[in-house]
Amino acid sequence: MKKVIALLALIAGFTHVYGQELRIKKVEQDLKEHKQADTLRVNRLNELPRLITLPVDRLDTMGNEALSISRKLHYNEGEIEALLNVARVTYRKNNIPQAHVLMQQAVVLAEKIKDKTYLSDAYAAISSLKNLTGEGKQALTYALKAEAVAQTTPNKKLISRRQNSVSGLYANWMGDYTRAMEWALKGEKNAEEVNDLEMLAQAWSTMASVYTPIGDKANALIYYKKALAANKKLGNRNLEFNLLNRIGEMYRLSGNYPEAIKPTRRGSPGHKQLIIPN
Repeated sequence: MKKVIALLALIAGFTHVYGQELRIKKVEQDLKEHKQADTLRVNRLNELPRLITLPVDRLDTMGNEALSISRKLHYNEGEIEALLNVARVTYRKNNIPQAHVLMQQAVVLAEKIKDKTYLSDAYAAISSLKNLTGEGKQALTYALKAEAVAQTTPNKKLISRRQNSVSGLYANWMGDYTRAMEWALKGEKNAEEVNDLEMLAQAWSTMASVYTPIGDKANALIYYKKALAANKKLGNRNLEFNLLNRIGEMYRLSGNYPEAIKPTRRGSPGHKQLIIPN
């Protein structure tokens, strides 16, 4: 039975990854063939950066094209996404004040059209920006705003994502591990209610990162491994790399050096192997 479950999990993982690759190809093909300046093109321009890592110059070109078309068409939803995409590129170009201006424009537009999901996204983007620029308290303020707005939607996955972010900020900036764990548990609960594996993996990773600084290496290791097992079915290589290295670090801190080396090697960029779920 265990072999059957493992096989089904492996097939699910392949299906997810393959589906992702197919979607990337589809979006790329649409952008190549569909040159008409309409909402379809805007949607594809906004979608591709969510699917794959792209060079800054290409992101800049795509974001500004999506922004220009959206404004000409008065396509508010497309404009909000484009504003946030351009803001992220602007940050990477070290123009932090302009990135914040663009994000605030997204907030204003989301409020204008009364779209709670986009408003939560805009607040979350500002929170991320404040986090990256070392403004922890403001990052937490905006993360709480993003979570509060998400709570007004029926989207449990969105709520879980926002709660994980709040948890991380309480732990990393406030050093309030009790609240951090409370928020991580909220994120786990909402992810469980909709059986969303991606959000569960994030919640478990967040919980592990809360256990780590308080010295509870055993529980940290348990939840990092749970997150890794979930991620094997998702095929997120970046998350896998991070989790493997964190697991290795937990073993190192526990003095178990032979075990510490194994996940670190598996997580190295040059190491390629098929990882079969338990």
